[in-house]
Amino acid sequence: MSAHRLSRRITHVLKLRPDAGAVEYDGRWVSWRQLDASAERIASLVGSARPQVGILLRNRPVHVAALLGVLQVGASVVVINPGRGDDRVKADVAQLALPLIIGEPGDVTMLGATAATTVSIAEPAGEPTVTAGAQDCPAPSRPGVAVRMLTSGTTGPPKRVDLGYDMLAHSVLGSSSEE
Repeated sequence: MSAHRLSRRITHVLKLRPDAGAVEYDGRWVSWRQLDASAERIASLVGSARPQVGILLRNRPVHVAALLGVLQVGASVVVINPGRGDDRVKADVAQLALPLIIGEPGDVTMLGATAATTVSIAEPAGEPTVTAGAQDCPAPSRPGVAVRMLTSGTTGPPKRVDLGYDMLAHSVLGSSSEE
């Protein structure tokens, strides 16, 4: 199966201007090279099986790299909001039964022992810390799904909705297939 055009575009864009600033956070710039290297490390951990991958998602450069790395290999990002509180996050992770969860060290530590393999990332230039899970979590892949995101929960408990690769590509790249 060939890579989706969005996955190919991510790979291409990460290499365009390696030394240019890509993301500014807390007064410091992360280069495209750093973002690319971090995304590649995450992509190699995800592999080619195209699983669902949980990301304890925050608005920080390491999470941008994690998101891009998962999308590069055509897997599905399952957004887990660490701001919902420890008990809710732990219950969410247990219910999702994902094979891989990525997050910052504090968020991953908060999970405690989990069935999933966890990947702790502190900064884009750093090496991730991988901790094998207690058991194999064979969460089925969701072909064509780029992101499973939480709704706001304003009309009840938050629910996950699927955002497909085609829909995300259209919103990011426009309607032309290869422009």
